[in-house]
Amino acid sequence: MKVIYAQSTMYRKAEYAVLTQFIESEGKRFVLKKAENKKAISFVNGFVKNYHEMVKQYGEEHVAKGELLSPGLFKMEYVYGETFAYRCMKCLQDGDFERFIHRILYYYQHILCNYEEDNISIDGFDFTSPDRQYNIDLNLGNIIFISDTDDFKIIDYEWLIPQISKQFVFFRTILSLYMEKGEIFEKHNMSLDTLLQGCGMDKNEINMFMKMEELFYDNVLDWSTKRNEKAMAVVNF
Repeated sequence: MKVIYAQSTMYRKAEYAVLTQFIESEGKRFVLKKAENKKAISFVNGFVKNYHEMVKQYGEEHVAKGELLSPGLFKMEYVYGETFAYRCMKCLQDGDFERFIHRILYYYQHILCNYEEDNISIDGFDFTSPDRQYNIDLNLGNIIFISDTDDFKIIDYEWLIPQISKQFVFFRTILSLYMEKGEIFEKHNMSLDTLLQGCGMDKNEINMFMKMEELFYDNVLDWSTKRNEKAMAVVNF
């Protein structure tokens, strides 16, 4: 058994600190998520409920299977394929802007179909609430398309909360895509504001969502260990 990839959440508060490892054993791969301290054990244990909530919404065939091996140790299926983000950006790199927009709209209309359009208020980010059901981190990098088909699987469901707006999750997805692939958008003369406005968000909404994003980070990150001001923009949850 060998570790082929590992990521430590160095910026998170202790109660959310999770070590993610890709493991290969006897020719097969799987993912382990380990609590990095005692405070984070309950957070990792909660992935079981998150998994079943995602299955209820999308079906077993569309969610990477997960199970709790022991307190604070969660095992997940390793999913082979292309991320939704890769497929979107491939369209843009090929100059097929129409297909890029089509894929983004598909995400909004179908992947986020269970989210409320107008629920923009939040009462804090409670990741332990028994009522949590909305995946705030359902971005394009956390959705894998299998082979050349349109069959997909959600590979990350750590961050479920009781309520959130569809538009805010969409905003976070576009923000994440731009932060990772900004140089490609810039080649097409597309700023972040231009992209967000092109996705139907006005300046007031963008400013509001930016404040909500800051609130999310304030709940999750340990600012005393933050390396620089760019951490909030590029940290991978």
